[in-house]
Amino acid sequence: MGDGTNGHKHATRFEFTAARNTAVFVCSRVRDGAPVLFVSRDRDGDWQFLCGGNEHGDGGTDGASLACLECVVAGDLTLNDVSDLCSNWTAERPGVGGAWRRHDRGEDFIVLGILEGYPVRLREVRSPDSYREHVGYALWFNQGYDFALQQVLWPDRDGRFPGDPDADPATTALQLRLP
Repeated sequence: MGDGTNGHKHATRFEFTAARNTAVFVCSRVRDGAPVLFVSRDRDGDWQFLCGGNEHGDGGTDGASLACLECVVAGDLTLNDVSDLCSNWTAERPGVGGAWRRHDRGEDFIVLGILEGYPVRLREVRSPDSYREHVGYALWFNQGYDFALQQVLWPDRDGRFPGDPDADPATTALQLRLP
């Protein structure tokens, strides 16, 4: 990922708020020069720059490497377009220069097997009002609000969930999204 002299590249444009020398994870393909098509920022704010292949993640066959954030950005200045990516979000694109599609992993967590093989989406519920209105016994049992509350959403006939573009309004109306 470096320039061959001291191993560091300088980006002519750098819009990330993280320090230029921040250590980030890259897959072996990106390390070897493949374009970054998938960017992930975990809950702790750590960055991953991946090629978009399917072999990443737990049990994957592609080992991650550490790289300097500025070196990664110097190789593709369009990565500045996702410099404002929030923690626990991902962004992907079809190719270099393509439009980034952002995903909130908190809302896109889909689970199979809860409703007899149908996919569902779990959404984190954050409002104390939702806790009081819907899970009063859990508040008593846990002696306060210090527990995670998830709302289960189901898709329409075409697999779109409430909040997705073009989701069926009738299905969406049946599932009020808790704040």
